Order: sequence, then C-alpha cells, then structure tokens
Amino acid sequence: MLLIGATRRAGTAAANALIKEGFTVIGSDDRKFPFNIHSKHTKPYYKTARFDCGRFYEDVLALIKKEKPDAVLPLLGSNQISLHKEEIKRYTNVLIPAYESFSTAFSKKRMYRVCRESGIAVPTRFNECDAELILSKNKSSVLVIKPDYDEGGARGLKYVRTPSELDTAKKEIQKRFGDYVIEEFIPGALNMRAVHLLFDKENKIAAYFILKKIHQWPVTGGVTVSAESTNETELLEFLLPFFKKYPWEGPAEAEIIIDERDGKPKLIEINPRFPGSLLFPIKCGVNFPYIACMLAADKKFPVFPPRYLTGIFYINRTFYIRSILKEFYRAKNKTVFLKKVFKELTRKKITTFPEKEDLLLYLAGTYLIFKSRLNFFLAKFK
Repeated sequence: MLLIGATRRAGTAAANALIKEGFTVIGSDDRKFPFNIHSKHTKPYYKTARFDCGRFYEDVLALIKKEKPDAVLPLLGSNQISLHKEEIKRYTNVLIPAYESFSTAFSKKRMYRVCRESGIAVPTRFNECDAELILSKNKSSVLVIKPDYDEGGARGLKYVRTPSELDTAKKEIQKRFGDYVIEEFIPGALNMRAVHLLFDKENKIAAYFILKKIHQWPVTGGVTVSAESTNETELLEFLLPFFKKYPWEGPAEAEIIIDERDGKPKLIEINPRFPGSLLFPIKCGVNFPYIACMLAADKKFPVFPPRYLTGIFYINRTFYIRSILKEFYRAKNKTVFLKKVFKELTRKKITTFPEKEDLLLYLAGTYLIFKSRLNFFLAKFK
C-alpha cells in the first residue's frame, strides 16, 4: 500500500494502523526526514515533488509503476490524485472522489453555492463593497476574510473590524493564496465540531467520527488542539444533502460551528481529505486508513459504520501550551480557567505524543517544522 504524506504525524498514525492489520506500507512525501529516518516497519520513504507542483503526479505515477501497490492512500496531494484518478486506476486502486466533486468541496465559493441550493446553513457572504459599508457603519462589526481554497490550519484567515484592515488582509491573501471570500463572523468558537467521513464506492457512508473542539490554534479557529469524541448523528443528516448532490467516495472532513445566536449548526468548510488529527479516531475505534484501503481494493468489509468510544479526550501537545497561554491571557476569570485546564490534564486522554518506537520520527518531524518556521521568519527580514 502506498501512503502519500508518510512523514507527517497523521502519516505515522496511518502507517501504524495499517501495519497492525497486516499491510505492507510504502511511504512517500514531498520532504524527507534528516539522515533518511523512516519507520522501522517500512522501506525508506520516497521523496516526490511538492504537492502543489504538476510534477508531483508524475513522481507518484512512476512510483506506482515501480512498486505496484494494491492501493494508494493520499493523506496529502489529494487534488492531483483526484484529477488523475482514472489513469491511476489503470495501475492500482484508490478511494477518492471524482474531480468535479473534489473541486466543488475544495473551493469555498462553489461549496457555499451548493450548500445554499441544498438547504445547508452557511455563513452569509459579502462582496467587497458591502463588507466595507458594514465595517464603516457599525464600529462593533467583525467580518471574516480567508482564502477561497483550503490551506489547512486556518492559514490566511483574518478577522477584520475596519475597512483598512479588510484591504490589508485582502492584499495579503491575494499575494500568498490567490482568491478570497468575505463572510459574517459567527460567534461560537467554543462550539466547533469536526465531522470525519469516509464514503465507499457506492457513495454510502462506510465510517464516520465526530469530535467537539475544546481548544484550537489559533484560538479563534484552526488546528484542533484538544477535543472530545461525540456521536451527534444529527450532524450527518445536516451534511448529507451536499454529498447527495455531488456523489462522493473516499474521505472528507466537515468543519461546523454551532451558532451561539440560535443554537443551529452552520457549515464552515468541507476539506476533501483525512484530518491531521487522524490518530484520534483510530484510537477511539475507527481505523479510517484500514477501512479506506479495504474499500479501495474491493475487499470484504462490514457495510455498517463501526462504533467508536465517545467522551474520550484528545490533546495535540504541539499546540496545547501555546493555546492555553493565549486563552489564559484572554480569560475573564483566570481561576476558573486554570481549574478547567487542570481537569483536562488529569483526565485520561489520547495524545499526539508518539509510542516509543516512533519517537525518532516525532523528533525528526518537529525538526522539520522548526526549520520551516525559522526560514519563513528569516525571509520576512530579507
């Protein structure tokens, strides 16, 4: 099985989940660990071109022809894999939506239009003139501007309160990411849900997992820092009209906010890929990588979604301290906040901290993150 995105923490979690089920894993990524470090259960990872580069697909196809895997599991680079899905299927198996469905979810503008037509509640969108008028007339107004295409981790997302802030944010997004969308700010950052879905080749839900976000980084919305598993199946019904209009196979992650003003869910975005917090559902009993590979290869698998543990707490240690410090600074009642944090830290939980055999991979990944951020920081001063 070819795992794309193997050097990421989600990649390590996926590789372990597959190896425990008897799969042989071949890893690839657009980066390499120092000293060619890799899991002891796999061959050295192959390095491909960047995921946003056209040569990435050429590298993947050459790798497929060389290694002849039974299936491909793309944690990253899904855009190119979906675009070339039919050619890939000539050589191996893959569970991913057709490109029309994929690109509709990937573009926030197209996703928004489909949701409005399908009766799925979404934030109100504004053109630039209306947004400037709102911010000029009401000094307490807050709007959200973000890239049209998902960048992960809330990259590019800005909260703006004045026309000048809007203009600055717009220019920054255009320079770094391209097109943008402007929408209303929905109060309810503490009421975020992430719904992880996996559809089979007949466009039916094969597995799902729902979590309630407790802390995020940035704290206004982004990477899941801590969460609790839930089973709010009404959120599945809320989302299904989109996937009925655009038939889906493979993974998807929907970000939903429960609006504090009316208590109703609003769909923020649909990410056509597995989440970065993939370890959480696996540990709770939903082995998404295994199920996806079995379905891709047309292996027998129960048609009903597997049950999972609810009320389980999860912490992403990479961002937890930063998120807590930021929230502590903002907290009105710091004593109450500290009691909440103490309760979180002392309860039984799943963390991103690796198993002993993966410690070297964890340290290598941390090094690459640090190196990337340092280079980004230095580039600002050139």
